[in-house]
Amino acid sequence: MDRPEFLLFGDYLSVYFPHPEWGSVHRQYRTDARPSIGEGERWDFEVTSARRKMVTLHFDGVDQVPAQLDIRLVDVLNGVILDLRRDPRYSLATPHGGKPLAYQILVGEKDYIQSQLEALDALPDRIELDQNYPNPFNPTTTIRYGLTEQAFVTITIYNVLGQVVSELARDELADPGYHVVTWNATGDTGALLPSGLYVFRLTVRPSDDSQGPSLSLARTMMLVK
Repeated sequence: MDRPEFLLFGDYLSVYFPHPEWGSVHRQYRTDARPSIGEGERWDFEVTSARRKMVTLHFDGVDQVPAQLDIRLVDVLNGVILDLRRDPRYSLATPHGGKPLAYQILVGEKDYIQSQLEALDALPDRIELDQNYPNPFNPTTTIRYGLTEQAFVTITIYNVLGQVVSELARDELADPGYHVVTWNATGDTGALLPSGLYVFRLTVRPSDDSQGPSLSLARTMMLVK
């Protein structure tokens, strides 16, 4: 259905496959993602939004792809690699009025997928906890962290009094690479929290307890309503 997308206005969310090489007046198109796969195929797409809320992308039909092929989603900005067979959803906080967010869908045999991931250099050389973005935020923000090896992860949010207000992950097993989680400024009770300074802490526990003690990293963030 290679035709231009409707004009975007209001509280919009747009997912599109750009094809600037087509040389048309329009730069936003939908595209048929069903060519002959061969060893593998990559499709680039972008997401823009005027929403200030968390957005979740759902990838339907994953079970219809032949079982011998891997399916990965690549968040180009964050270096996150998601196995869509394990979880066909991806949540993100879109930058309000900002640049489009770039993504890739990789489908192919294991050797093809591995070569694509190696080219992305998506494995950190140390455990990382990045500053959340956007920051300040209202009401949704994204937290990115990186692991050098498989480990159990806990992500906790504190107020300035040191009280736990939310726990985004508790001893969840995560693979090596970069990961993102989103927070919508709500506490564990589901109520919206007031404006102010908050602390988010990442605690990493080795998947094999004999590998060493836990490691914690923390940063501050500002909720402004």
